Amino acid sequence: HSSVDENDTEGKTVCAAVSSAVYLTANSLTDVFGRKCRISVNDARFELHLVESDEVASKIIEGLYIHIKQLKEQYPERIRINTEVQIKC
Repeated sequence: HSSVDENDTEGKTVCAAVSSAVYLTANSLTDVFGRKCRISVNDARFELHLVESDEVASKIIEGLYIHIKQLKEQYPERIRINTEVQIKC
């Protein structure tokens, strides 16, 4: 979580911004473009695994990454980005 306590307005703002962007991405991939994904939400961690990647899905994920990086520039102490790419042949 980016909030330290219930009075941490900035932390709540950051949390809402990140959550909104992540859910928009997940919903766009699954509901709009029909891509199969495994999605896991656990406390302050969100994981999205594309079952099959293609150019559209990759561009949508790239857009999320750019957005989160820009938020991190505004709130460097509040956001940590972890990325992992697994390629199966």
